[in-house]
Amino acid sequence: MSAIDDAIDKLVADTTAAAAPKNVNVSVPSTVVTLKVTDAPVTLEVTPPAAGKPGTTLEVPLKPSVYQRSSSRGSPCNPP
Repeated sequence: MSAIDDAIDKLVADTTAAAAPKNVNVSVPSTVVTLKVTDAPVTLEVTPPAAGKPGTTLEVPLKPSVYQRSSSRGSPCNPP
């Protein structure tokens, strides 16, 4: 093989490696979320997560449920 063939093979190998799929983590600083709570036929159960360190990801499990505010006869129903 000549030096040109070696250079082409290296270029092909480098380009193939650069085009391979990669896992890339992207983090964006989040802003404060303000929730306005109003009277609605929805209950939301929140389980507080354990304290985390800066730069880690936390999952906050939410369990929403919807209930009927009143029955068809007009008498109110109690939420679960």
